Amino acid sequence: MDSKVSDKAREKAERKVAQMQKQWAREYRIAWFRRLLGKRPMQYKKIPVYDWNDRCSQIRTFRNAYADFFRSASYTENSDLQSQSTQLFWHRMYLQKLRMKRLGVTMDMESQRVKRSSLPRDSVAEKSYFDGRYENDEVNEAIYAKRTFLKEGKNIGTFRDFDSVNYSILSAKQQGPDEIVCPDCGNITTRDDLIDGCDFCGTKFSVEDISGRIGGFDFQIENIKEGIADKAREARYYFDEGAGNMVREYDPNFSFRNFRANVFNKMAAIHYADDSTQINAFSDIDLGGMREEYRNIVNIDFSKLGLYDVHYFVESGRRAHNNYYVEDGMQKIACSVDMVLFGLVDGKILLRNEYVELELEKSADCKTQNICGPSVFKCKGCGASLSLMDGKACPYCGRELDMRNYDWVITGYKSRLSDYGRSDREFN
Repeated sequence: MDSKVSDKAREKAERKVAQMQKQWAREYRIAWFRRLLGKRPMQYKKIPVYDWNDRCSQIRTFRNAYADFFRSASYTENSDLQSQSTQLFWHRMYLQKLRMKRLGVTMDMESQRVKRSSLPRDSVAEKSYFDGRYENDEVNEAIYAKRTFLKEGKNIGTFRDFDSVNYSILSAKQQGPDEIVCPDCGNITTRDDLIDGCDFCGTKFSVEDISGRIGGFDFQIENIKEGIADKAREARYYFDEGAGNMVREYDPNFSFRNFRANVFNKMAAIHYADDSTQINAFSDIDLGGMREEYRNIVNIDFSKLGLYDVHYFVESGRRAHNNYYVEDGMQKIACSVDMVLFGLVDGKILLRNEYVELELEKSADCKTQNICGPSVFKCKGCGASLSLMDGKACPYCGRELDMRNYDWVITGYKSRLSDYGRSDREFN
């Protein structure tokens, strides 16, 4: 009896595989004839593709948690999104959530993995490597997504994305036991719950020894308006592992993915800032003049992080021969960030492109440390716990840290903004 059942199951599976092969062959022949006739290739954009392994399940679960987080008008501690994200990425989304809440805006996102070609498994591509500090899994997923922004229940902007999204998934070996004891109140908790601090006393922790956490979720987008900083783009190359190797000659544990997340977190802190203290939290120059430009931003799509082959310092105009170097006891680096900003303008969500040239520096002694377990950093003025993700000023006593001893500090900031575009634009 069991043999007959297994034979029937095998025959059914073989028929299904044969049917799929015939379908793929038919789609391939159609695509070949279309190319022969000079027509556009077949579009697979709305044909859904379902999970076939744990990675597919992970990124789908993350997309759903991301949608739930921004769909809600309130903030919920220890959400599903928090347990799936790195601390830096979580902080970036948290800042966005606070801005949206203050402006009374929510975002509903519907998404579906779709076919990229005649082969369904082409819809997810993955690349793995070690970048000096973390094991990285770079995942690209073909997707159809619709993001709808709402204010008081009214649709104020809908944006459809038909291309793909990029995920950065980071892993590091856990240091120490699964359960963590808060040194201030004795609460026994987990790393997941410490991402946003101790639930009982609010003590802030640095959590690095995570595994399989998503450190970036970015739509692959084009600039709204061409011509913005074209010449600067010609003089730079994108920050890849080649650039990371250059930095690692001096700082052996340097992680490009962590650096990128750090820069994007600083950009989020600047764009979602409510006052001069917040906007200058990571800067040694006054960025107060940008507050008016950024006061209505509810979402940022980060496009690219780039370095220059040869650049000029933003403020001084002094020429440097490398994009990263050590001079006068300081590590210095110059980079650029391409972004698309979603702004609330006259009751509607409109888009604009921004290209920012950044100069950053930190102490030559401040090298990337090995991954450690959850730790607490204390203010030397009042003893309160601090998070370097919040910037240089203690929120309790106002004492400022010399951030160069701990993290990158912005010493140059040059922004180029396009005008706001149409609110009904569809990317690609």
